Amino acid sequence: MHPKTITVYPSDIRATKAFKKLNQIQQKLVLNSTNIKHIEYGLNLTANRGLDFWTNKVDTYFLNVRIVTELNQNRTK
Repeated sequence: MHPKTITVYPSDIRATKAFKKLNQIQQKLVLNSTNIKHIEYGLNLTANRGLDFWTNKVDTYFLNVRIVTELNQNRTK
């Protein structure tokens, strides 16, 4: 049985404190549709393998690490 896939919407990203701390250019980069898929992949990987595995094995945009970490914490609450 496959684990349930987590879907991330731009509104989920906009609601994070990490996103609100970004300047306007960084916000546009983070909300790019391709980047949202990277965030979604990171969140699914952290749900299945753990945050430490994802941060150590995957080379990703540093802003994505902050956002995925916060989304993961909100998901587990």
